[in-house]
Amino acid sequence: MTNLELALSMLAEDTSTEFSKAKNPNGLNESKDIVKRGGGVAGEARENIENQLSHTILSKKNAKNPKLLDE
Repeated sequence: MTNLELALSMLAEDTSTEFSKAKNPNGLNESKDIVKRGGGVAGEARENIENQLSHTILSKKNAKNPKLLDE
């Protein structure tokens, strides 16, 4: 995971937390909706960055494929 991917993940988590504090959800379904909204904010940010760079910012480096981490 790159620093930018980590930052976007943190954006999704923190945004979801702030949405949750503001709405105070009741139950799993309301919580799911809030998390989707938080993820949507990070997704829009990623798309905006990629559009301006004209390439994807997602890397193949992840814990599921540790061999790629050495490249």
